[in-house]
Amino acid sequence: MVEAVIALMFVVFGFYVIKRLQVFKRTLERPEGLGLSDPAPGADTKTR
Repeated sequence: MVEAVIALMFVVFGFYVIKRLQVFKRTLERPEGLGLSDPAPGADTKTR
């Protein structure tokens, strides 16, 4: 049971890191996307 909890934590952490890396790469490619008031394609990731 403990192994399942640890595996679940790793999966959730992995998804979080992937999401952060995608947002970070998007802001690097398009610096004007840093404006939070700008309705960027990644606006759904900024709300979480």
